[in-house]
Amino acid sequence: MPEQQQSQGTQNHEVWYNIESLEHPSVKALYRKRLDEKLGDGLSGTTEEQYQFIKDCIHSAAKEALGVHKTSNKYQHPYWWDEEIEDEINLKRQKHLIFLR
Repeated sequence: MPEQQQSQGTQNHEVWYNIESLEHPSVKALYRKRLDEKLGDGLSGTTEEQYQFIKDCIHSAAKEALGVHKTSNKYQHPYWWDEEIEDEINLKRQKHLIFLR
């Protein structure tokens, strides 16, 4: 699942965690251990500060246990985009070019 994060300034990037690796018992145990360690530091402050603390702990534990892979800022097709849609778009483009002649 992607998570928008802000990194040093105004630049946003998506971070994807390898969620599928949670199917392995050893990875699941590692993630739980890391999360417990990070949350063990305690919660204090306002509700917003507590929320940010929990969120940071979850991201940090996921990064350490699951690993991340960053996507580029280039245009990427949505999840529902498939070969059939690509073919239809190419056909539409070809017909449009024929129409323009």
